[in-house]
Amino acid sequence: MVVSKFIGDGIETEVDGVSDGNSVIVVPVEHIEPPGVHSGDSTMVIPPRGIDYRLDDNWRIRMAEASLRIAEALNIVGPFNIQFIARDKLYVIEANVRASRSMPFTSKATGVNLMNLSVKAALSGLGMDREFMVLRPRRWWVKASQFAWSRVRGSYPRLGPVMYSTGEVASSGKAFEEALLKAWLSTTPSRIPRKKRPGLHI
Repeated sequence: MVVSKFIGDGIETEVDGVSDGNSVIVVPVEHIEPPGVHSGDSTMVIPPRGIDYRLDDNWRIRMAEASLRIAEALNIVGPFNIQFIARDKLYVIEANVRASRSMPFTSKATGVNLMNLSVKAALSGLGMDREFMVLRPRRWWVKASQFAWSRVRGSYPRLGPVMYSTGEVASSGKAFEEALLKAWLSTTPSRIPRKKRPGLHI
């Protein structure tokens, strides 16, 4: 059964995580595009930056607690991904009991190999003395999607619930803007427009 409800003016966020059935380790990620854009096409940032303006300071704990409750209910042992929308509160919109395509990104950003951790969770458990742990990188990380419109005529992307990207690039920086520009400029044919370009206001 699928129950749908449109939630406008929200921020889409998600967690990549690992569970042994009793505890979870999660990495929060924020989407820069509005909700409804496929996660494979969205630009992602770690750590999340916009949710702080939308919710109180306890949103990381609430995401981890929600992840723990879902992991316990589904008896998840291994990797998982849960997607949320942050508006007036956190809404769970999707839970995937599998490795996500963003796990190499979240693993690189945090320095914790989530797939190795998943194997440990399955074989011997996470061995944690608490129910959940939230990982956070020391630098800003941004994942930008690569599209094929520069090579295939008529393939200009239409951002929505269907995935159109053919790859992705991840970059880091001391500031969010640095990581964003590095990732964006690493995708072809992205470039910084000239300030005096007609019709462009910067």
